[in-house]
Amino acid sequence: MTKLVMYRNNTAYEQFLAPALKDREGFKMQVFPQGTPKADITAWIAEHVDYVRGMEKIIMDITCFYAGTDMQRDGRFWRDVKIDFVNFDLDRFLRCSLQSMVEKATAEEAIAEMIRLFLQKETPAKVFVVTSKMGDHSIFGRDTDDVAAEKLRVCLSSVIGLPVYEYTDYKKALEEDAVTWLFFDRHYGYVSAQEFARMPATWRRFTLPIDNLVLDACDFGVGVDLEAYSQTIREKVSTW
Repeated sequence: MTKLVMYRNNTAYEQFLAPALKDREGFKMQVFPQGTPKADITAWIAEHVDYVRGMEKIIMDITCFYAGTDMQRDGRFWRDVKIDFVNFDLDRFLRCSLQSMVEKATAEEAIAEMIRLFLQKETPAKVFVVTSKMGDHSIFGRDTDDVAAEKLRVCLSSVIGLPVYEYTDYKKALEEDAVTWLFFDRHYGYVSAQEFARMPATWRRFTLPIDNLVLDACDFGVGVDLEAYSQTIREKVSTW
C-alpha cells in the first residue's frame, strides 16, 4: 500500500520538506497551494474519500486534519485511518535557536550578542533609540523611559562603535538616507504604524524587549544554522 503526504504549502515546507520527500518511494503527494482556504481542502477530501481512506498511512498538517474533520459533525472522519502529522514549525525553530544563543546573565549582554549577529549582516550609518515607552518592559530594571533609553544607547554604542542618538525629530531623522537602525519598545510601535510606514527602505526597525528582538532577528535571517533544521526534517521524514 501507499502512504499519502498531504499539506497546505508554505515557505518552510517548500524549502525543506519537499526536498526531503523528493526521492522517497511508496509516497504520494497532495500539496495544496499556500493560502488555500480550509473549505477548499475539505471539498477536495470529500471528492477523493476512497482514495484518501485507502492509503496505508496519511501524514498531514493540522489544516488538512481539520479539513477532514469538518466533513462529519462528530469529527470522526479520521477514526479508522492511520495518521501522523507534518509538524515542522520553522518560526519556532528559529526563535528557539536564537533564544539559546542570547541567553546571557544580563539584558545588556543578551542585547549585545544579538547586535553582533546583526552586524554580521549589515553595518548601519546611523542608529536611533526611541525614548517613549522604553521603560515599559523593565528590560534593565524598573527604570523610567529616559533611564532605560540611555542604558540602551550606551549598550548599543559600545557594540556598534557609533554614537547612538535619541529619536526625537521625525522629519529631521528622515533626512538620513543611509542605512539607519531604529530601536523602540513594542508599545511605541503600536501607536506609530503610520509613521513607520513613511520611513525610507534603508531604515531597519528593531523592537524591544528581547523576545521581540529575537523575532526581528528571524526576519533579518541572522545567526541560525538552517542546515540543522533541514537535517531535523530529513530525520523525521525517514521515520514515516
